[in-house]
Amino acid sequence: MDDGERSADDQGNLVRSVDSHHPSYIRVTNLCPEAVDLIWIDYQGRHVKYTKLSNRAFVDVNTFETHPWIAVHSDKKDKVLMNNKFIYMPTRSRPVPNLPADAPLQFLRVSVSITLPVYSLRYRALLEIRSYLTTVSDVDTLDLPAELRNALKVTILDRISLTQNLLQRI
Repeated sequence: MDDGERSADDQGNLVRSVDSHHPSYIRVTNLCPEAVDLIWIDYQGRHVKYTKLSNRAFVDVNTFETHPWIAVHSDKKDKVLMNNKFIYMPTRSRPVPNLPADAPLQFLRVSVSITLPVYSLRYRALLEIRSYLTTVSDVDTLDLPAELRNALKVTILDRISLTQNLLQRI
């Protein structure tokens, strides 16, 4: 049994790769100002680091229609957007049109942009405070209302869980 980070959709369902029947060829470009980790979600729903992309860097990925991907800030481990979604699901690639009859089959590559999400001021403040803390117990030393302490603890646990899962895979 794996204790690593797993992704869930908005309804709490486990997100995972399903099959490898329909190829999808994508070009992932990091438009964030800092480096991000590109992560494939495997058949058990575990996170597998694919590569690290610096600002404006891109990578061509040959994947499949039912293989979900996420991206996280390399240092802070905050999720960032892929084509405006936290979980990117590739679409089936289309063949290049008008190729000569004797040419090998080629597919169009889909452009995928990694961008920063727009957070609420409350959540952004929690992330900033979190950057100064290392453990959940550090939160209890702060003079904050219980609701904010609990929310801050959740952001720390999210970062710890994602970091541990990625370290297990390296």
